Amino acid sequence: NDAREWDEQGWRALIERLESIHERVVLAGSGMREAQRAARLSAANPKVINLTDSLSWNEFVGLVANAKHTFCLESASAHLSSSLGRPTTTIMPGINRPEQLGPSGPNSTALQNEHPAPHVIAPQVATKCRAYEA
Repeated sequence: NDAREWDEQGWRALIERLESIHERVVLAGSGMREAQRAARLSAANPKVINLTDSLSWNEFVGLVANAKHTFCLESASAHLSSSLGRPTTTIMPGINRPEQLGPSGPNSTALQNEHPAPHVIAPQVATKCRAYEA
């Protein structure tokens, strides 16, 4: 659903921020739209590991369970990571309310903006990255 997407510039900025603090970035998901976006993002940054459309469900669960932090849209990834108690930052671009549909848990944060432009949400994500860095 396009209304639930985050601008690709935002993902680029997040990847750059995570790599600036020497974190490995792994892209995972499924579907043609996600695969195309992941291909563009990983082509722009060769350090990014692109596992989109290449993992079984069990492999995906293992990846999320062992991730230091999951940054994602409101999706199965967000709810899985949160339910596993993993640090999770969910970017909710405004069509859903975190209190209704966002993942919950002590290690989960939902960032929301009615207009999910990278220059608006990226500072919030960068703040999470700084906390994650500590």
